[in-house]
Amino acid sequence: MTPREATRLQSFPVGYVFLGPFTSWFRQIGNAVPPIAGKRFGVTLSQLVTEKQTAIRKSQKNQPESEATTDD
Repeated sequence: MTPREATRLQSFPVGYVFLGPFTSWFRQIGNAVPPIAGKRFGVTLSQLVTEKQTAIRKSQKNQPESEATTDD
């Protein structure tokens, strides 16, 4: 298998360039998170964070403000 074939199996774009000596390319390819999986994780995490923030804001709006007390 060539490095180009390995990059395609890992879902890297056709023109993606790996730096360093030829022997390190396979290590870089093998240790990488496939771009398609990385994008999917990123989108999912972004949605979860947005939903959580929205829920927190809604719960804060629905809570009555506590009355200020004084030591008079």
